[in-house]
Amino acid sequence: MRIFSMRVALVLLLLSPWRPVKPEAGTSCTCVKDRACSCNVGQSVTLESTPLTANQVAWKKNGNDVTATDGKVTVQSLTSTDAGMYVAIEGTDVTKTMAYLVQVYDPVTTVSVERVAAKQVSLSCIASGPFKGLKWKKDDTAITAGQDYKLGLNNAQLIIKDGSANPGKYTCVAVQFDGSEKVSDASQLE
Repeated sequence: MRIFSMRVALVLLLLSPWRPVKPEAGTSCTCVKDRACSCNVGQSVTLESTPLTANQVAWKKNGNDVTATDGKVTVQSLTSTDAGMYVAIEGTDVTKTMAYLVQVYDPVTTVSVERVAAKQVSLSCIASGPFKGLKWKKDDTAITAGQDYKLGLNNAQLIIKDGSANPGKYTCVAVQFDGSEKVSDASQLE
């Protein structure tokens, strides 16, 4: 009966209009039943089975049993392996289910270098997954727009006006919603 109820829950979820919920600032991610939610690595999430009867609820993640307390599943410090379909089932009644599709992102950054002119250099940063913002560093020191540098495309592009006068290790930093940072490999300009 459990396999049937899991299949019914999955079919109902696939037919329902999923509305993704963007990750929010802070250390906690909020998920709403019957919606896909996007969380960042390191955040925590609590999934509730309300209005189901808490002491009669069995939780499954991708079809496998999950430990719950008072009808709630709480995951502290999310990792990418915590992503999946979480379903709460009350007893054997397939009409009494709740589901959450939890997506977990870990922004990854890469930097590509392109010489625009004889002296001018353009660095582009590509970050995947949700993040709060991008910033650039030269030799571990923050870069701001000014006489030597121009920032564009919401900081995804750094133009160095004279690359030969500004040698060093350049990195792009993706700032996550919890304040942590993901740093790209360094691009050396000489």
